[in-house]
Amino acid sequence: MREFPRLYAGLYRTFRADLSFWRQMAFAAGGPILELGSGTGRVAADLARRGFVVTGIDSDPAMLAWAEQHRPPLPAGALSYVQGDIAEFRLPRDFSLVLCPCNTLALLSRDQAQRTLRCGRQHLLPGGVFAAELPHPRDVRAGGVDPFSPLAAFLDAETGGPVQVFAEQRFDGERRAAEVEWRLDELALDGRVQRHILRQTLQLWEPAEVQRAVQVAGFAGSSLLGGYRAQNYDEHSHRMLVVAVAP
Repeated sequence: MREFPRLYAGLYRTFRADLSFWRQMAFAAGGPILELGSGTGRVAADLARRGFVVTGIDSDPAMLAWAEQHRPPLPAGALSYVQGDIAEFRLPRDFSLVLCPCNTLALLSRDQAQRTLRCGRQHLLPGGVFAAELPHPRDVRAGGVDPFSPLAAFLDAETGGPVQVFAEQRFDGERRAAEVEWRLDELALDGRVQRHILRQTLQLWEPAEVQRAVQVAGFAGSSLLGGYRAQNYDEHSHRMLVVAVAP
């Protein structure tokens, strides 16, 4: 979707719930930091503003262009972006912390996700930390989302027009994945409504599968957290975050 970076940035402009968790991870691990699937730079730029040296990698040139155009004023070298496949990349430095926020791992095939975990581990300094967010299995299985009731609404910062966000989700038990169709209806100044559609496949990851994949990727140990306050994970948690340590 050509307009996706602008609309994605608008949708997440006021979402800050996860930033405290990534900051906590950054202050505990130190830098430098690598973000996998950095998108518009929401997380990477926030950490760079707090004094960390951050590299973001993403495969979408449009997202990276948006991130470059909207980067905050920062010291030279504080924030850099690289275009590349997060499942297959090689950077000239290693990192104390590798992050993969916003359910990015669940948007990959299982093979891609496994290779991403391994590639992330290979770019960690000894004892470095890998942290990623995955959707709770309950949320992937969930169906019955009303496609006619907006999930969110925001004003686009560039056009000034309102945007309503709708979603329809269907879980396929045989494939163990949910097909999600996002519809963003944007009201133009002339009164016309333009609909933008984005389709995604969200993989179902059970907790035991996550920890097994982390072990296969070569990490020394891992833990699952149930929310941005770093509480322990259980079936009633709202989120699933994995934190793994390199040998």
